[in-house]
Amino acid sequence: MPFFARPDLSNEQFKQLPNSELSLSGQTQIVTTSGLTISDGAGGNVIVTAENAASHVGDVLTYDGAGKIKLLPSGSAGDVIYLSPPYKPTTSCTVGGLNAGTTITGCTLSCILEKILIPVLNPSLSPNYNTLGINPSNQTYEVGASILLTAYGGYNQGSVSPVWCGGPSVRTGVPIAYNYSAFGSVCPAQVSSSLSNTYVLSPYVVTCYNPQIVSGWVSYLCGEYAKDSAGANYGLKCGNSSTSAIQIPINGIFPYFYGKVASGGVPAGSNRPTPNAALVISGTKVVDDSSGNIQITWNSTADDYVWFATPAASTTKTKWANTVVVVDNGNIGGAVTPGGNLFPDPATPVTVSTILWNNQPYKVYVSNYQMGSPNPYLLKNS
Repeated sequence: MPFFARPDLSNEQFKQLPNSELSLSGQTQIVTTSGLTISDGAGGNVIVTAENAASHVGDVLTYDGAGKIKLLPSGSAGDVIYLSPPYKPTTSCTVGGLNAGTTITGCTLSCILEKILIPVLNPSLSPNYNTLGINPSNQTYEVGASILLTAYGGYNQGSVSPVWCGGPSVRTGVPIAYNYSAFGSVCPAQVSSSLSNTYVLSPYVVTCYNPQIVSGWVSYLCGEYAKDSAGANYGLKCGNSSTSAIQIPINGIFPYFYGKVASGGVPAGSNRPTPNAALVISGTKVVDDSSGNIQITWNSTADDYVWFATPAASTTKTKWANTVVVVDNGNIGGAVTPGGNLFPDPATPVTVSTILWNNQPYKVYVSNYQMGSPNPYLLKNS
């Protein structure tokens, strides 16, 4: 049987010759906090230890003034640890970047100074959003008109400012698809990673019902976390999602009409135009809302009767006013007579049909007498 002996490494068994060099090639572990000592040159020893070390990045071995060389933050005699009691565990007031009430017990003084002098800064986050436009941009059309609209979608990824520690400058990824809905129907998704998109909608015949809607929204990829000045994640990360839909209403209305008719020099009231459908469709058409006040320039002569017609659903006009000559104004209403108001009560209902729509009732206002003026006139509800 082979003989095996494992001698103890002790002063009784081994010694190192003076001025000789001992090379250790393996890993030597000191398993007690007082196991490694060096001479202080005065007959005593100084312990080299990592006892109670917090192991901060940048720590060094330094003498603690109490007989030990310890692993401590760099600095003269190490970086002092702020402890409580007897000191307060939190700050009493805001100092630089260190807010009042911040816990500082157990922090090194260099860490506290860093918080005061170099506070962590957060970026400003702007949300992502989409845009929607149409061409033509007009949103009011005559009932029965056939229109062809082009939708323009846009996407903004939002922003992060300033950009810290290599973080992102935008909140989300690029678009996945542009989505449109028009006049009650969802359009095919337009797959695109561009920040803008153009889509031609299907032709549409305008109705007089509730506003018909063109809407648009954008589906997009997720973004990355924004970073604060210390490199930590800041705020919420935007995931894969879609924007809220933007809506553009398309309104269908019945127009109002106006015109003038020469009397041929006959006395007032003798050749007054008849308020009928033929008169209405012979006039100038204005595709605009007439439920409120309206403005008309007849540019009439002293021989002309003037008239206007609004859909029966529009508010009845009760006053007129010359927009240039302030004192030239009056009431609308009363009997059909040359001596009455400029406009009597409207003839209603007068049923009117055009190539776009049929059998719509109109209120037709024909002047009691001839009126000549180049100025605009305001026809008011009250």
